[in-house]
Amino acid sequence: MKRWSGVLFLFVAVSVCAQSTNATLSGTVLDPTGARLPNVQVTAQNTQTGVILTNITNEAGVYAFPSLQPGTYRVTAELSGFRAYVLNSLVVDVSARMTINISLELAVSQEAVEVTASELPLSTTTASIGGVINGRQLQDLPLPDRDALGLVLTQAGVLGDNFSGTRIGALNVTRDGINVMDQYINSGTATTIFNSIDDIEEVRVVTAPVDAEFGRGFGQVHSEP
Repeated sequence: MKRWSGVLFLFVAVSVCAQSTNATLSGTVLDPTGARLPNVQVTAQNTQTGVILTNITNEAGVYAFPSLQPGTYRVTAELSGFRAYVLNSLVVDVSARMTINISLELAVSQEAVEVTASELPLSTTTASIGGVINGRQLQDLPLPDRDALGLVLTQAGVLGDNFSGTRIGALNVTRDGINVMDQYINSGTATTIFNSIDDIEEVRVVTAPVDAEFGRGFGQVHSEP
């Protein structure tokens, strides 16, 4: 079955504006003495799609990618006189706020410095607290109607018709940033479209206040193809 590339949100507060599920990645590039390096070319390549984004550090040595699609990335940093820096297998989650500082070594050879993301103490900043239902769980856990939203009630902070202290009937449901809440039923996770587990591979449930860019609310659910 053809997969639907969509993103699904549940918010406590209703919002008619499209919301972004892209992540941000930023940091500072330093030399061996700890001084900040301007004019460093930093690239982020999505190894799944091949898309490459480039950013140049400013006078303070800061780089920023304000809108990265979720996926696995290869990050590089290059400046004449220094060894190239390569970070492999960086997993960028939905709506992640990541900070990675880079230290460049003086060039004594043409060999690049390569590391993998698992070796780094990555810093992520977000107001969101919750859990993730991955594609394996969506396929393996019992869902008689094959509705991905059926597992929302299994998450911590969700009990019966209570969603982290808020009545679940007050939730706002969007998919790919578009509101799909069934205004006629207006109850729980009822939507105007069917959210098949064949279309959605990851559901991220947030039961604490979300970042401002996602609007108001005490809970949300992201889904990622």
